[in-house]
Amino acid sequence: MVCTNERFQIFVSVALLRPNNKVSSKYLETALNLNCSYLQYDRVVKGSGVPDLHLEDIRKIKIPIPPKKIQAEIVAKMDTAYKNKQDKEQQAQDLLNSIDTYLLGELGIDLPKQIDNSLKARIFTKKISDITGGRFDAISSHMQIYEKFLLEGKTKVIKLKAVVSSIKTGSTPHNKLEPYVDKGIPFLRNTNISNGCINLSKVKFIKNELKNELTYSSKNDVIICIAGTVGNSAVNTYDNLSINQNITSLTLNKNKINPYFLNYYFNSDLSIKLVKRQCSIATILYINNDNLLNLYIPLPPLVKQNQIAERINKIRDQAKQLQIEAKDELEQAKKEIETMILGGEQ
Repeated sequence: MVCTNERFQIFVSVALLRPNNKVSSKYLETALNLNCSYLQYDRVVKGSGVPDLHLEDIRKIKIPIPPKKIQAEIVAKMDTAYKNKQDKEQQAQDLLNSIDTYLLGELGIDLPKQIDNSLKARIFTKKISDITGGRFDAISSHMQIYEKFLLEGKTKVIKLKAVVSSIKTGSTPHNKLEPYVDKGIPFLRNTNISNGCINLSKVKFIKNELKNELTYSSKNDVIICIAGTVGNSAVNTYDNLSINQNITSLTLNKNKINPYFLNYYFNSDLSIKLVKRQCSIATILYINNDNLLNLYIPLPPLVKQNQIAERINKIRDQAKQLQIEAKDELEQAKKEIETMILGGEQ
């Protein structure tokens, strides 16, 4: 629903509906978002690549129009459901946001609550002799302070290469091979890594006959984005999983480091900043494997790593449960409303 009296323009893919005096705007919004309405959309939608709902088809959509009093009750019920959903989603987000604080606290890394961002603090000088053959840019210099906090923390710090047994970066078959198919070998891109997990819901597939052209990550490897969304990582919980050139897969020495601990550290704000500091300056951010392996990481005793990983797992599980509950409760409210407006409860 548009909550403004200001003039505005709408994009070609948006339709503007102005209700008559038989329905309230809020009720119309609610009714059009119910499953019974979506079933009608699915019947008349056009287009193959991009689904398209034409105005003449929108006019044919049927919605029940109960008395205004019932409309108001339905709107109030839906508002409550959306409010409850937002509250639970916020609780889930608060839990996820607490992970960085918990992790850094356990590692004894004390970041200042607010970095001095004054003009004086943002100006720095270097002698030409100090930067000859090296790097001199704002990102690298600004992020250097975070490396200082890591090195001065209470936890032992090592270079990543000390715990990596093998490293490999993915590859993509040439377009002339017409590699992509609707069903085949799952092909992981950096867009399939988010929130510290692998998401295969929108994964692409490579034809099976090109299996030898692919690079594979092994189960329990830590995979990390090295281009674009640099630093985002996940633990490979699948068997061999093909990866593209924007992803590097790390096989770890399990006697030294817990893959889940490393994954949670990689996804911390501190680690993302340090990864970006080592990136090349190009059209998109990119970190090569040499620079990746030379990153400093905290390495507490393995027992401590396991404790941290287990605790963060529990926090993430709690957040996920809240997100599921938020979604399920909203869907339940929609079903109850459908019963009301389709002639069930009054």
